[in-house]
Amino acid sequence: MEEGARQCVEDADEINLLDLVKVIWRHRWFIIWIVVIAVVATAIVSLIMTPIYEAKAVIIPSGVVSKDTGAASLFASQFGIAPPTTHLSAEIVNTLKSNTLKEKIIKKYNLLPILIEKPSPEDKDENKLMWKGIRRLEKITKINFIQKDNIVEITVQFKD
Repeated sequence: MEEGARQCVEDADEINLLDLVKVIWRHRWFIIWIVVIAVVATAIVSLIMTPIYEAKAVIIPSGVVSKDTGAASLFASQFGIAPPTTHLSAEIVNTLKSNTLKEKIIKKYNLLPILIEKPSPEDKDENKLMWKGIRRLEKITKINFIQKDNIVEITVQFKD
């Protein structure tokens, strides 16, 4: 008697793939409609969205000693221990984040009309307009210092 009960329990635990296929086959039109609607919606959204372009630059400070100078350095890099940063790297990052450099770039390449498309009537003051341009440039620019590789990445994302 025990053996028959055990066999019945084992049969109940088994998954019959044919039953699953039957359920999917029964609801095939519903599944097809969901897939078609998702594809059409994705196509419409991707055609309507404004494309965002990205420019990336990598700066490797000159005079930086390679991180693979010895066995100890190689062993340390395996555990995520970065080599010490140079003063030059920190100076480059601080210079790139400075408002003075951003202002010079905006003036040199005449970026103010591009960064601020519709200036408000109260922005007749040149300094306020420049300040808004600097803040806009700051929003679209990302400066990332990767300490492990001792490099600086500059990324700018914009629609034009």
